[in-house]
Amino acid sequence: MSWPNQQDSWKKINRQRAIEQWHRLAETLIDCGIDVYVIPPQLENPDLVYSSNAGFLANVHQKAPLTEKIFYLSNLRSHRFWEKLYTKDILEGIGIQTAQLTRSFEGEADLIPECSRYIFIHNNNKKYHYSFRPSIPPYQRLNRIHSDYQLLSELKQILGNKPIIPLTPSRHGFYHGENLINTFGAYREHVLVYLEGFSRRSQGVCKKEFSHRAIQLSSEDFKLFA
Repeated sequence: MSWPNQQDSWKKINRQRAIEQWHRLAETLIDCGIDVYVIPPQLENPDLVYSSNAGFLANVHQKAPLTEKIFYLSNLRSHRFWEKLYTKDILEGIGIQTAQLTRSFEGEADLIPECSRYIFIHNNNKKYHYSFRPSIPPYQRLNRIHSDYQLLSELKQILGNKPIIPLTPSRHGFYHGENLINTFGAYREHVLVYLEGFSRRSQGVCKKEFSHRAIQLSSEDFKLFA
């Protein structure tokens, strides 16, 4: 399934088909008894389509009214600042409490539930890297995982006794952790992972923690998955 607005040099998107896929997804969720809330689009904030960037709902599987749970808003890059305010207004308008985090955070794109644990993909420093290009300006800043590694202690307090598995990418150029690793299944017990995208230490952690439940992506498959 594709984003309706997604297109780049190596992946062409059939926009009409993507829209149909999203409608079919919403209809399927509704048929399963799930409440689906559609946020009205904003032309000035096109990245709102990436709903996993909005933040995360603590204790999402806990049996309690939604109004008793707390949604922790992301701290996104500066050009996406207004998304947080818009999301906050929408959620509080339907009765969901919101809270703020203190450091850079990309929401469920970097904090992924896995069984009774969480996987947290974070950067390991605050430095940006640049590459040369024959244009003005003659450089571009490389994408990197945005979630701050110092947020780990704060997340541990929020999630209580749920273990968190921290992972770091192998290089700059990866934008979201969910492109490198994700989970699926009734209890999010199966793991889809691109091992080469992680540092050597994090590769070892993945092999130890998910070995018998992991599906490893090749470089070719990763390009399609990401």
